[in-house]
Amino acid sequence: MSKTLSLSCCNLLPNDLERVWKSLGTSPDLAVLDLSSNRLGDKGLKKLLDVLSHFKKVQRVNVSENGVSMDGAVLLAAALCSSYTLCDVHISDGGKGQVLLQLRPDSSDNKHQTKAFRMKSSSVLPPDVTKICKRLTRCRSGLELEFSKCTFGEKAIGNLLKVLPDMSTLQRLDVSRSVTMVTEALSLISCLTDNQRVTCVEFSPQTESFIMFDGVKAKEVKCRLTGFCFRDVASLKRLLEILQQDQLISYLDLSDNQLEDEGVKFLIDSLPKLQISSCINLSYNRLSRQGLMGVATTLSTCPDVSDVETSLGEEKRCLIWFRRQDESGKSLRISNGSLERDHLISLAEIVSCCPSLTRLV
Repeated sequence: MSKTLSLSCCNLLPNDLERVWKSLGTSPDLAVLDLSSNRLGDKGLKKLLDVLSHFKKVQRVNVSENGVSMDGAVLLAAALCSSYTLCDVHISDGGKGQVLLQLRPDSSDNKHQTKAFRMKSSSVLPPDVTKICKRLTRCRSGLELEFSKCTFGEKAIGNLLKVLPDMSTLQRLDVSRSVTMVTEALSLISCLTDNQRVTCVEFSPQTESFIMFDGVKAKEVKCRLTGFCFRDVASLKRLLEILQQDQLISYLDLSDNQLEDEGVKFLIDSLPKLQISSCINLSYNRLSRQGLMGVATTLSTCPDVSDVETSLGEEKRCLIWFRRQDESGKSLRISNGSLERDHLISLAEIVSCCPSLTRLV
């Protein structure tokens, strides 16, 4: 039967840990060790990590509220890579809050298991990012790295981007609720130009934001950037410059970004420079009827566009589909458009310029 040892709120100092280790020697079935709410600090944390490999059965260690600093977080990043049993590290408030360690039973298969370093609700300075990530480059197992609900600066993001190519086992970078500005999102998306293992980038200020990596060079990339404000055309131009870097995109979601007619037109004019195999989602971008007509023109101006689907109703849908090798013909679907005479004339011109249009709904 597994056992728990709780030494929470005991005012323990680093030097008191020697007695704790002696007591553990008589508890081979110990599964949970709670050292929370003491005064161990970084020095005590290091003492704990030095003996961690001796805890053959321990599955969880709680070192929360012990005055651990970012230096302690760096120690934990190094330990995650060097320890066979340590598999997950959870830190909040830069180490001052939650510090939880998850361990797996000692097994030769552990090196094939994914490990995770998770930091939440922390202010992460540029040197902290560099130190933590450089330690994590030594991880031989698959790695998940999380900086959620954290405060970043442009320089910290820049330091992260410099280290990412060296993190060869990184599978997922989670920055949910940490990327709230379009400039920050664009900085992170620029990793597409330097890291060929990226398979998916998704950023939204209010929901999940992450980058997925493959073990080898990715054939296609899924890109989702939603819920931001792209009223500045310069930001949209920067995004398109990144996406044009000889990168095949399977799906591009730019919905709910306040692009409006001007931003959507800028994107449409740039379509020939993009390599997209499936679809672009431009829904919920405050398109007018005139903007809707502009999207429809892609059927005649872009040979690879096969279908356009738009709606000005409650769904505010706007989708551009791209031709697959075995497909022929094109289609245009407009619903809830309430088109006026001028728009119908524009629609007739689009149809006349697109002889391959086989379906109009």
